[in-house]
This record gives sequence, structure tokens and C-alpha cells, in this order.
Amino acid sequence: MDITQSEKLFLKTLSDDGSSPKLKRTLENCKLSCDLIEQSNEAMSKSSISRIGIANFGGPAYSTIANSNSKARMYVDLRIREYQTKLLSRPIRSTPFPDSKLDIPSLEFKRTLADLEQRNKLLQIMLEDLKERLTFATRGRPTRIGAAIHLGPDPVTGALQVPTDENSPGAFITQNSLNDEIQLALEVLRRILILIDDRDPLRSTASLSWQSHDGRRYLRAETEAEFLTLATQSETSVLLRLLHIV
Repeated sequence: MDITQSEKLFLKTLSDDGSSPKLKRTLENCKLSCDLIEQSNEAMSKSSISRIGIANFGGPAYSTIANSNSKARMYVDLRIREYQTKLLSRPIRSTPFPDSKLDIPSLEFKRTLADLEQRNKLLQIMLEDLKERLTFATRGRPTRIGAAIHLGPDPVTGALQVPTDENSPGAFITQNSLNDEIQLALEVLRRILILIDDRDPLRSTASLSWQSHDGRRYLRAETEAEFLTLATQSETSVLLRLLHIV
């Protein structure tokens, strides 16, 4: 390892019999202070050398190394120059760019937040409406999924075929299948049970009514909390026949 100019000056001064003990002690304190600054990667200057030296080693005083006629100043100047050169020769580390924060004024932020909340509520209302329409339309023309799968895809469009003849084996309700009729009755009973809840004051009672849609009649039940389609016109006909009412 090459000896630096400051190290040569330091060794020469300490080995020189003509150097005073005070100068040698000052240089030793300067060296210790400079070494500590380098280890800490702190800024090196005459003031920092003096401050750290006094705090840890009892010296040197600032005037001792700053005066133009100071014998220790040459060593301090060499150490500062060598340290700065060493810092410049180090590879520059790329630091990540700090995350930028969107600076939105408080009033504008509140307006934006309120607008997003309003849009979210509107989307929720639209979703519930679409869900209700889908349920209403599906119960208007119920179909057995098994029958649709049995028919397979349409040879032209490739879409799954849906049985359209209510008297066919693929229909949801068949006059020749008692099991299907019993399943239908259980399904309607299930709809009633999930609608009525005596533990909830808003759902303890329900009112029944007939409603029409696209020329079809539906038996509807309504509580204080919600409404539900209990049976379509075709389902009601099967239920009445199953119960021997008609």
C-alpha cells in the first residue's frame, strides 16, 4: 500500500528530534481525529477536525491548525485534500428516486372522494337492478340445466341449446315426472323460508300479490326489507295440480 503524503509528513515530524513534543502531540491528535472522520464518512474540515479532536482527544484547538503560520496546518491540509480525492474516486451509488406524492388541495381531494363515492353507490344500485331483472327473467322461463347440457351445443352457433317446450323432457316442469314437481314444491317452500324470519322485525311478516310481466303472472311476496318472486305462472300451475287444487 502506497504511503500518502500526509502520512510521510506525519512520520517525518514524529521522527525528527527537532520537533517539539507539543507539535508531535498536536499531529497525533489531528491524525486520530481525521481517521475517525474517515471511518464515519463525515465531512472533513479544519473546524470538524478541531471539534472532534477536542471532544475525543483533547485537541487540537481550531487556531492551532487554522493559523497561516501553524506548523500542523500543512498536515491538516494534506489530509483534507487526500480525503476529498478519495471521495471523488469512489463509484457513485444510484439512489432510488423518492416516491412522488400527489399534492392535491384539501377541497379538491374531498370533492374527488365524494364523486367517487357517489359513482360507487350508483354502480351498486345498477348492479342490484340488473341482478333483480336477471332473477325475474330467469324465473319467468325456468329451464333444467341438465336438459340443456343433454341437448349439447347448437351446430350452427356453438352456443348451448335451451329447451323451449315446457312439455318436453328437458323442461323445468314436466307433467309426467312427479320428482320434478316435488322438487319444485320444495324450491318454493325454500323461497318462503328464506324470506320470512321471525327474529327480524322487518321480515317477520310478508304480503302476497300477483304481478304481471310480459304477459306472464308471478306470485310475489314482499316484506318490510325486500321482495321476492315465489312462483311463476307455470310453477303455480304445477303446484296447484300437485296439491289437487285444480
